[in-house]
Amino acid sequence: TTTPILPPSQLNNPLSSLYPDLFDTMSPLPSHWDNDENDDNDSPLLTLLRQTLLTTIQSQSLHHISLEKQKLIKLKKLTILPPEQNRRKILQQFEKMWGGTCHRLQLFHKGMSGLAAVEGNNADLLEEEFLKGAAADFARRITEYKLWEQNFDTALSSPAFCFGTSPSTTDDDDDENAEFYFLREASPAQRHFPYTFLETTSTTVGDVGTDDDSMPLPRLRNELDTAGVALARMWTLLGGEVYDGGTFVKDDDMFVKKGQLSAFLTHAEEMCLSMCGLPFKKLEKKSEKQLLFARRKELQTFLSLEEGSSLIPKEVFDVTVMLLYQQVKNGAIVGDAAVSAGLNVLLKEETVPQKVKEALQLISESSTKGGGEEEEEHQEARSPIDADLLAFVKKCGLCRDIAKFQT
Repeated sequence: TTTPILPPSQLNNPLSSLYPDLFDTMSPLPSHWDNDENDDNDSPLLTLLRQTLLTTIQSQSLHHISLEKQKLIKLKKLTILPPEQNRRKILQQFEKMWGGTCHRLQLFHKGMSGLAAVEGNNADLLEEEFLKGAAADFARRITEYKLWEQNFDTALSSPAFCFGTSPSTTDDDDDENAEFYFLREASPAQRHFPYTFLETTSTTVGDVGTDDDSMPLPRLRNELDTAGVALARMWTLLGGEVYDGGTFVKDDDMFVKKGQLSAFLTHAEEMCLSMCGLPFKKLEKKSEKQLLFARRKELQTFLSLEEGSSLIPKEVFDVTVMLLYQQVKNGAIVGDAAVSAGLNVLLKEETVPQKVKEALQLISESSTKGGGEEEEEHQEARSPIDADLLAFVKKCGLCRDIAKFQT
């Protein structure tokens, strides 16, 4: 058995309080889960706990270690300044980046809406991806900032909320947690958004999430008053897959609270001042043009990496579709569903040469077919993507005018 972080001896007091009569008849739990002697010497209680709770305790222990790691990395990366001076610095950084955060949300919404209006594209899937991606990223930035602003002295030493990972996932990328998330640049060249999941932090073993303080949205309302009510409403409008408590079971069936895109956008615009102290910045034509230019330049830089680089076929395909869609429709798309819908648009576009369409369709089928066990079964039967095909698709993405592209 792998030794977990929490020793069984720490369960003595909670169990004796819950079951005093039963516990008095048994020996106290030892300080470790493994028995150096024969298993026959194990108490029935220890055997029962091994069979029923050990896996859960290990999982929760690793999860909380991950949270502590994120906290320590933030402390390490934070510039050492006097508290008030450091606070002013962070406030100025957030205010400086706020316009770009609002503008990017609107830019990606406009691109998604253009895709959703095309016949043959799944509008519901595109809206769901937008809510779980760009919109959830926006919500995380506002919420994390407000929590930091409201409780500056303890925001790092004892955070009450965490973002970006669910209990069933881990995030070992130090760079992803190297600084306050709300201070990161809202890059217009984003291709995919990290998974966002809002939950509270708790070190209580056996916490089953029944109290208000164990659920993030009630806790936001309790701790942040009017701003917390607005923030909780915003997370509700994203849909239940991005926060703890958004799913429920009824008659053995799992239900997920559905997101509401239009209501989310209205709420974000109207309640921004209440949620973070800054008004929502509307995207104007000039700013949109600048964002699209910066996005195209950065995506082309990514695509033009030297031969033999670590680029994989799916990355080449995704970025090429994003660039060509922007070129023919003047829109920015992000995420797997959006890329798939963007390909559907390009295949119908008369200005895109037939050979380019065929190459895009071929690399799409080759790079996305299968997955999981199915992927392993088909791996040997499928030929690797031809290097010439990959180079051709990259060239398509880098061309300035696809209508004049020489095939």
